[in-house]
Amino acid sequence: MPSFYVRISGMRLPGNSPRSFLFFCFWSALTVGESVGQEAPEPRKPLKVSMQIMAARLLTTVTPQSPAMPKCFDRMVTLDVVVREDGTVASIKVIGGLEEFRESAIEAVRQWTYKPYMEDEKPTAVETTVLVFYPNVGPAGSLFVPDGKGGSKGGKFLPLPSECGPPIQIKKAQ
Repeated sequence: MPSFYVRISGMRLPGNSPRSFLFFCFWSALTVGESVGQEAPEPRKPLKVSMQIMAARLLTTVTPQSPAMPKCFDRMVTLDVVVREDGTVASIKVIGGLEEFRESAIEAVRQWTYKPYMEDEKPTAVETTVLVFYPNVGPAGSLFVPDGKGGSKGGKFLPLPSECGPPIQIKKAQ
């Protein structure tokens, strides 16, 4: 019976039995990705995009139900939102806001849809911040909204009823 050897990564194995041949085949199948350098690609993290840019891409919104609140008080809930490649909301994490307003904000934003964000001409998942504003007067909704011209508007003041004084101005920190 002829005797031969199989060399595997510097290891010399006797090749005169079916068992050693099966071992060689099995071992080769396990290491083929390693030798070729093929590994499973890591899932891409969503691209971070500003709330104003994503507000301009809003296609549909749902108005949150607003719990009763005292007069002359406005409330806001801040959410971290991941939007899928198709523009639907994938996940929501509360960053801040009063507990009694959080659930209605999450329920509403979960139903929002966006125009897909494109990077290198491909739809891309994004992560953004959403500010859900609960005014004392009027419906609740996003602090930033599409302006109809490809941009967004809002975020400059918080309206209050006239008997509560002038609106609160929002200024960027210097």
